[in-house]
Amino acid sequence: ESLTEDVSQARRLLDDLLARPGIPRAEWKRIRNESLADEKERWAQPAEVLDGFARAQALGKNHLGAAESHPSALGSYRFDEAKSLATGAFSRGDWMTLAAGGDWGEDEALKILEDMAGALPRRKTALGPDLTPRPSKKKVWILDHPGLDQAFLAITGEGIRPGDPDRVALRLARYALGEGDFSSRLMTKVRTQAGATYGIRLTLAEKIVPSPLMIATFTRVESLGTTLDLIRRTLDEVVQDGFREEEAASARGHLHGNLPLRLSTPMAVIRAAYRGLRSGLTLQNLEDDAQALKETTLPAINAAVRRFLGKLDFRLALIGPAATLLPQVSSWRDAEVVPFSAPPSEWPD
Repeated sequence: ESLTEDVSQARRLLDDLLARPGIPRAEWKRIRNESLADEKERWAQPAEVLDGFARAQALGKNHLGAAESHPSALGSYRFDEAKSLATGAFSRGDWMTLAAGGDWGEDEALKILEDMAGALPRRKTALGPDLTPRPSKKKVWILDHPGLDQAFLAITGEGIRPGDPDRVALRLARYALGEGDFSSRLMTKVRTQAGATYGIRLTLAEKIVPSPLMIATFTRVESLGTTLDLIRRTLDEVVQDGFREEEAASARGHLHGNLPLRLSTPMAVIRAAYRGLRSGLTLQNLEDDAQALKETTLPAINAAVRRFLGKLDFRLALIGPAATLLPQVSSWRDAEVVPFSAPPSEWPD
């Protein structure tokens, strides 16, 4: 990213990077030490570990979308290995998509992109690992932390892929269900009406690398079973009865009104276009999706959420005292318990 008049300088920096990939050893040590300190601080807070733990259960602990770091792993990374990875990181292949935007015309932008792509060496081997999700065999994972008086929980299921034909209706549905803060159905039922938690969030990202549906919250240890039952009843209500028109109207108004705020810079526009192209959508599809945020009907939203939630095979990730939590999740069948101190490499399959 650069000013229009500085594009040639940016290209020279790219050429220099391709000629001498990697970073100085001293810079590597600084980054590793900072990362190690950050990881130690993160692992001291159970709430910060929950998402990675749940993703590993939903996708498989070796999945690219579930990669979770740990202080013990960071301490073992070596400079020579990192430099070797960096040497092949900037390359081109059939998977490549390039996009440009800014103060130039189409012909000029196309020439610049072709020039930059031509400068990249062609990758000789396939890029990245297998991205097929492999959910855990166990329905329940528990990171045993006996000293906690709060249970941290995440219910996960299969996510949606970019380009889903019901993508606009699903965006509206996920806002109404859990992304809409205090206006969402989950927040209304679990916090406002039941007082079972201070907050509950739903994540349903449309990513090229698979990402699971996740409903995450925390509650008193002794209230875990009650909170889980309330969440499941809320999901069942949505599947059976759908949303109300006022919930759909709130979602339409927020998402359509928020769209210009998310596309307020040239780079934000480029990234949105890039994600669409990588998902198999055209620029016209993206324009139509923006208009559809205002026009998607309540029946369409309800049909999409029923199609999605009705087929989910949920898993449950928990952090807390296993001895107290296990009896409250007996209806979920088998559970796997591992110590909170266990690094991700020792989490179950």
